[in-house]
Amino acid sequence: MATPLYTRSLSAVDEAMTGNDELNQYAIPYGRTDLRQAIAGYYRRFYDFEVDAEEELTVCLGATEAMACTLRALCKPGDSVVLGEGSIRLGILILIFEPFHEIYPNQAAVFYLNTKYCRLYEGDDDEWHVDWDMLESRLQEGDVKCIVLNTPHNPTGKVFTKAEMTRIADLAVKYNAYVVTDEIYEHMIFEGEPHHIIASLPGMRDRSFIISAISKSASATGWRVGWVISPRKYTEIIRAVHDQMVLQSPSPMQFGTIAFTQLGDDYFKHYLPGKYQRRRDLLVPALRDLGFKVTTPHAAYYAFANFRGVPQLKDMSSWEASDYLVEHGVAGVAGANFCEKGSGRGDDCIRFCFCRTDDELKEAIARLRKALQRSFTFEYITITIHNMSNPPGGTASPPSWATAGGGENATRPRLSGWMVTGDQPSGHSQASTTVAGQRETGGPMDDFLPKLRQFLSIVDPDREKASSDEDLLRVLREYDTPNELFASLDKQKNPQHIRDFDHTHSPLPDGGPPTSSPDKKKRKRDEDSPDDSKEDDLSFIVPDDDDVTDTSDWSGGPTLPDGQKHGVFHIVDDPDYTASSSSSDPSPATSPNVSASPAPQRPVCMYGTKCYRKNPVHFKEFAHPWLDKNDNDDDATNVSTYHQLAVL
Repeated sequence: MATPLYTRSLSAVDEAMTGNDELNQYAIPYGRTDLRQAIAGYYRRFYDFEVDAEEELTVCLGATEAMACTLRALCKPGDSVVLGEGSIRLGILILIFEPFHEIYPNQAAVFYLNTKYCRLYEGDDDEWHVDWDMLESRLQEGDVKCIVLNTPHNPTGKVFTKAEMTRIADLAVKYNAYVVTDEIYEHMIFEGEPHHIIASLPGMRDRSFIISAISKSASATGWRVGWVISPRKYTEIIRAVHDQMVLQSPSPMQFGTIAFTQLGDDYFKHYLPGKYQRRRDLLVPALRDLGFKVTTPHAAYYAFANFRGVPQLKDMSSWEASDYLVEHGVAGVAGANFCEKGSGRGDDCIRFCFCRTDDELKEAIARLRKALQRSFTFEYITITIHNMSNPPGGTASPPSWATAGGGENATRPRLSGWMVTGDQPSGHSQASTTVAGQRETGGPMDDFLPKLRQFLSIVDPDREKASSDEDLLRVLREYDTPNELFASLDKQKNPQHIRDFDHTHSPLPDGGPPTSSPDKKKRKRDEDSPDDSKEDDLSFIVPDDDDVTDTSDWSGGPTLPDGQKHGVFHIVDDPDYTASSSSSDPSPATSPNVSASPAPQRPVCMYGTKCYRKNPVHFKEFAHPWLDKNDNDDDATNVSTYHQLAVL
């Protein structure tokens, strides 16, 4: 449904302005009488809360000016408080819950007022909570004049429950503090408890100030119509400050706001919260898929998202991260902007706003996915194709795909007589084809595809030409933060059109790569910190010898134990190895140019790859179970070392 405010309020404004020039002139500075009466009726209707329109209500230039007038009316620069034993502390303080809307401390600073903060924290229950010990400790110091309470809360989307507000009210009474509530998102609550007014609680009517406006509920931020409901003794002071600051809210907009207060329950209870809940449910899951940690906002239209789980952003400040996203077409506000300056808090977050249209949000999500696809760092993979079929000094011949030996292995194509490594193995000639430079840092996955294509153009040019980008991405599926692109791809193993890779989809196993890995940057990983898996190399896993019972299973790639689902980078063969091609002998594939003969002196790893097992104790390079190994040293292996992709 279209927002009814515009069709109703604007038509009322148009009709009135053309028929009555009064709306083009000054109104009563503290608000038209009929508007103040309409606002009083609005509180009676929704909250059963009585407001004296003449003695307690002031119409202001939006909620921002209402807050400024209230803080200035309550506190004056140079105010002091008498503490114990006759000591005096200058500068009565305003206590603000953190994170906060940045306007609160900024307005306090304009009036030379001091602030202190009580932190909200994220619990394991997907909720934000008050640090009650900190709150009472701040109040016990005796210099807090007022508490600023924003509910529903910007930027977290928290809705303070009635129990929480009762506890805050009790502390305010106990420590003689006022409470100023910013309730501008009152009709945007998606689930849980409804909105409660702290002024309606026992002992709070004469120490509470209620601030609201039509800006958010009516999607009319430019109208600049807000109000403050105050204790009677402060009403005249607030009106005096308001009169000197801005004089009045625009006359025609005041008239139009009357229609807003009279909108039906369908708008306030269904349309408004339903619209923003739908948009929340569109944005928040997408952010989580990209690696953001978001405690579910239950109201308003903000997502306060921690980005330390997003590889591209994790080492940035919130200002740098927000700038990075702006460069990619998505605007967010740095989290540090919502916390005490210089505290470092909030610097791991960005506030996203989902008040845009559904189509705009979908476009923003698409831009985020493009900007935050996994980046690749290639460590020590000067990918060089080595011809293993010729002795030193021999002439390198083009690689070719060969059919494996008998039995089920006959269905598995493989590269014959060639290997890929970062170092030329001794005793073999080198084909001078380098695909990627050492330690080259790639950008998003799109930047890697040309390199992958270049590699395929060497080892299998016909297949490379026939493969789409989507085909190529199957071998490099994002491994820890699924997103819509990768989730939509076929997850089959061993795609026949990319025959030098075997890949399935799963997070990295616990334990990470071993520190003894040769020719690689050594890393240590705390096994107790699962988040570190995002920083580990994308090593490819194959099972230990004990996990392989039937070598014929290798025709479709290794049979991976439960919980181990990473593919194998298998692109090597060794012509020195020969074995029977009998289908009854489950031996590895052999090159077509090699006849059956006794086992070689130097065995081969057909799937030559660095690998590690789940919760590894030692680093191993897998060799087929029929190859000789040193039984006294379970870690010994005499297969070649091969380099693989590393993902940071």
